[in-house]
Amino acid sequence: MSAAYAVGLPLPLLMRLSNHTSQEVVLRHYVDTQCRRTPSARLFFERFLTSGASPTQAAP
Repeated sequence: MSAAYAVGLPLPLLMRLSNHTSQEVVLRHYVDTQCRRTPSARLFFERFLTSGASPTQAAP
């Protein structure tokens, strides 16, 4: 989750993808806010960064 957060996935999306309801819990226990952006993380998570993409739908 740290890499996803580092490349710009919004916290509510991370919460939905990981089935958590508390922002505090996610930030405290699952996200390292010091994690650096990496090209590989961007490549892996970019499908969730495109506008209109649903995190619950499979990529075509």
